[in-house]
Amino acid sequence: MTTAPWSKPSARKKPLEMRRAERQARRAEHWGDRISEARRQGPRTQAATAWDRLRSTISRLPEGLQREAWERATSQLDQIRQELAGSDSV
Repeated sequence: MTTAPWSKPSARKKPLEMRRAERQARRAEHWGDRISEARRQGPRTQAATAWDRLRSTISRLPEGLQREAWERATSQLDQIRQELAGSDSV
């Protein structure tokens, strides 16, 4: 007796977990290269790269979590700005 093709799951060329792991490894390598290059170029480029990485990470979150993440990022940036503004008066 043969089974109908729709009754058995399709075989993936690569398991989904392996694809995710490979994508994560490529992403880590990409950011590692960018961060290393930014360090060589100086603190301004490092800050821009850190911002890009944060933006990229937040954009991959589910929509419900993105809003909270942006609020936290904004709060932290405001706190840093206030600390720096306070050090100007010294």
